[in-house]
This record gives sequence, structure tokens and C-alpha cells, in this order.
Amino acid sequence: LLDSLSMSIPSGNALDVNLPQSPFSPLSSFTTNEFGQNWVSLTSEERLAIANPNMCDFFTFASMLESKLQFAKVEVIADTQEAIFAGRPSEPDSEILLIHSKQRPSFSPPVVDLMIRASSVASTSKLASYIQQQFA
Repeated sequence: LLDSLSMSIPSGNALDVNLPQSPFSPLSSFTTNEFGQNWVSLTSEERLAIANPNMCDFFTFASMLESKLQFAKVEVIADTQEAIFAGRPSEPDSEILLIHSKQRPSFSPPVVDLMIRASSVASTSKLASYIQQQFA
């Protein structure tokens, strides 16, 4: 972990921490309708269950997912504790990656089920592995 953490203290006594960049970038202008249209056309799917004892609630997890992956949060549905996200690999002209998340009710620690969709198995696998590393 320390190999990937770089700290310096500038003359203003502020602490600057540079963490490793996500290999993904957000699709910021993605709408819920666009998410739905793309969801049905993407053929590769991978499912994960993420348990995190430090997670206070679903909204905390959704914010963590958004910031750790650098994905855009498209919509959060509070009543059902679901959220959808859109992103893509950082390479130019790369494919769309979508995530649907839903917290299981009454689990302690909280468990969130994720469905990842992309057009290729390689992309869903890469994203699933990255998520597992981030929430290990």
C-alpha cells in the first residue's frame, strides 16, 4: 500500500496525498434512459456481492463506488436502495461499462449485489477484479 501512496508537505503545511488513479472515467452526462437502452444491448455480465463492515449505509457505499471507480452516478433510488453507474476505461474511444447495485435488506454487515455489463467478457472481468481489489 505504501508503494502506491505518495505524500508531500508543501510550504503551506497542507498535506497532499496522491492515490493511484482509477483506470476508468465517468460518463457524466449519461441519463437513466440511456442506461436502460445500453443495458439491454450489452451482452457480457458479471455479478459480485460486496460485504463491507465499515459501510454505514447504502448511500455511503454508492458514494464510495463512485469515487473509487471514477464512475458517474446516474441515479439512486432510495426506496429500494439501488443505484446505477456509468463509466468506461480511460483509453480513448473505449466501450461503455455499466453497474447496477442493490443492497440486500437486513444483512449485517451490509451486502451490496452488483451487476456489471459491458460488450466484452474482458471488460466485465477487468472491472469486477478492480472492484474486488478496491473493497477487499
